[in-house]
Amino acid sequence: MAKVKITGHASGSGVITVTAPNTSTDRTITLPDETATLSTFNPDGAVTINDTGADVDFRVESDTNTNALLIDGATGNVGIGRSPLALLHLQAAVPEIRFTYTGNSGYAHIKGNDSSELIFSTGTTDGQERMRIDATGAVTMPAQPAFSARSAGGNQNMSAAGGWHTVVWTERFDNNADFASNTFTAPVTGKYQLNLNLYLLNLDSAGNYVEINVLTSNLGYEAIVSPDVFTGDASYCSIALPVLADMDANDTAYVRINIGSGASQTDVSTVSTFSGYLVA
Repeated sequence: MAKVKITGHASGSGVITVTAPNTSTDRTITLPDETATLSTFNPDGAVTINDTGADVDFRVESDTNTNALLIDGATGNVGIGRSPLALLHLQAAVPEIRFTYTGNSGYAHIKGNDSSELIFSTGTTDGQERMRIDATGAVTMPAQPAFSARSAGGNQNMSAAGGWHTVVWTERFDNNADFASNTFTAPVTGKYQLNLNLYLLNLDSAGNYVEINVLTSNLGYEAIVSPDVFTGDASYCSIALPVLADMDANDTAYVRINIGSGASQTDVSTVSTFSGYLVA
């Protein structure tokens, strides 16, 4: 058990001396009189309370950092690693605010780096970066749902007229692994911008229509052309279909084409594209 000794002085100040167990070294707390302007709580040379006028600065120091924690009595600002210039001011080689769910089953943290970037991470695994703001203000979100695909392999022959055909795609990028088997699956409920550009070859002018469709779980979005407006078979024709689709989590979206009638000769060119991303 520690021993405590209180020593008084004629001036009215006092000293509390604490002798810790298993050591002969005393730790002291100096209590000044009412005229003093500086108080020192010094159990191990590590804690200082400075009293100047009506303001009190509370400081916790470490062996290597004289501003491990500082509360500025005049402003109410809190500094960690430095004197504060804001309500909460952190300074370190990698300043970081971290939140950990009980049991370490969930993580979230905000940190900076020496490139003046701000990095946000969340997830069930520590350190999964979700957003980065660089020194120029540019924002990148590596896990934000976004994909882009091009028509697969050689030109796709939509040989059978009078029925729907699913267009086959080859993925170019897929930020959140949401695109597979020619289908985009919404990871979360939201509004998704979907962009389709079908580059068609050899449209038969005797056909009555060519219809394309972005089919989502909630709604189908359509575009159509009438090849019979051409004076002859169209060597090429591009049809664009941009849509802002409401999708629930696990809803899907894929692309279909329907050749209404005419000769079975229309192809989907390899330069056709299908892309999308989460807007809100």
